[in-house]
Amino acid sequence: MVLRPGSNTYNIWKEPPVPIYMNFYLFNWTNPQELNTKMPKLVEMGPYCFKETDEKTNISWNQNGTVTFKRKRTWHFAPELSNGTLDDLVTTLNPVSLSAANSVRYWNYFMKKSLSMSMSTINQEVHVVRTVGELLFDGYTDPLLDIARKMPSIAGIDIPYDKFAWFYLRNESDIFEGVYNMDTGEDNIYKYGKLYNWNYSNNTSFYEGHCGSIKGTAGELFPPELKKSNSIEMFSADLCRSLALKFNEESIVRGINGYKYIGAEEVVDNGTLDSSNECYCDGQCVPSGVINVTSCRLGAPGFISFPHFLYGDAYYRNQVEGMNPDPDKHTLYLTLEPNTGIPLEVAARFQINLLLSPSDSISLYKNVPTIFFPMMWFEQRVTISETLSLMLKFALYTPVAGPILSVTLILIGLIILSAYIYMHIMHRR
Repeated sequence: MVLRPGSNTYNIWKEPPVPIYMNFYLFNWTNPQELNTKMPKLVEMGPYCFKETDEKTNISWNQNGTVTFKRKRTWHFAPELSNGTLDDLVTTLNPVSLSAANSVRYWNYFMKKSLSMSMSTINQEVHVVRTVGELLFDGYTDPLLDIARKMPSIAGIDIPYDKFAWFYLRNESDIFEGVYNMDTGEDNIYKYGKLYNWNYSNNTSFYEGHCGSIKGTAGELFPPELKKSNSIEMFSADLCRSLALKFNEESIVRGINGYKYIGAEEVVDNGTLDSSNECYCDGQCVPSGVINVTSCRLGAPGFISFPHFLYGDAYYRNQVEGMNPDPDKHTLYLTLEPNTGIPLEVAARFQINLLLSPSDSISLYKNVPTIFFPMMWFEQRVTISETLSLMLKFALYTPVAGPILSVTLILIGLIILSAYIYMHIMHRR
């Protein structure tokens, strides 16, 4: 169980030998020209499936029983598992112009008008039409990005990208998820996998108070002896915060009994259900069902929810057509073997939404309605392999099987020895 160089646990943790798949679903906006008169009609496209590898890099072992590392993810498109190609065209909300408009909301009037005029000059529209490949990883150019990159002091933020895509430059890179510091379990197995720092701090700057605390694990290693009455916590670098999953039911995965933990209403609550979650509002409290990630996404008005606003307030689903939440398809869950804390099955599912709202100073958005606009959702699926499940079964039965095996070997040895002595005596006769 202890994470140390050369151990089986280390080799599995450093580069998991199990197939990992990432499925992306994009929403195609079929009536963008009717934005001011009719509700947006969205049609789900996909899945667009990618095979994923997750490798730990820059690993450093510390004297206090912790390990520091980074994560490098690599994605390869799997057309045989996809419903569509990366050349499929998608009509969606314009994320670049919307982010620019949101970034200047606190600027003075004249600077806002300057941006408004620039948008008109370069013919920005509320929607864009791009390929799936451009929207996911390849990226596409936009004049607004060029303007922001050339004038970072005016833009108020240093834009590090020359193109836009939801996962632009993240493929085969280890710089996007930050630096983790985690307990190895060497000194205390019940702290196994506990995350102490992210980017060299035990607190993020994106949420106030306890909402900014680094809590739980990095999502791969969990302490042993889990209890049904307890929730488990894990930190998400993409959300810049920790998530608490609660026990749901017992489940069997490849013949191994496990505890299934799910992301329920509390995960996407910002104070409506529990007042202590109000610090997740990030200055903009809205009905329960979305997580405000604007501050950790370069000022883009981003809000994360479960797919199709599952477990969210009906307020969100009533803003657009095409939302059909289904717990079987859209629930986030994690199944752990309770004695060891080893993950048996994972389905991480989230939806990316952008807040479209009117702006008196930006003519492009002067008369638009307020909509938490679904852009896409994704799921990461992992199930323990047959080989690892056999290893785990053996480990679980070792306390009983060990003594029995030892006695059996001794008996076999005595039988062989007796036979040898008997044959030797008979040969001498």
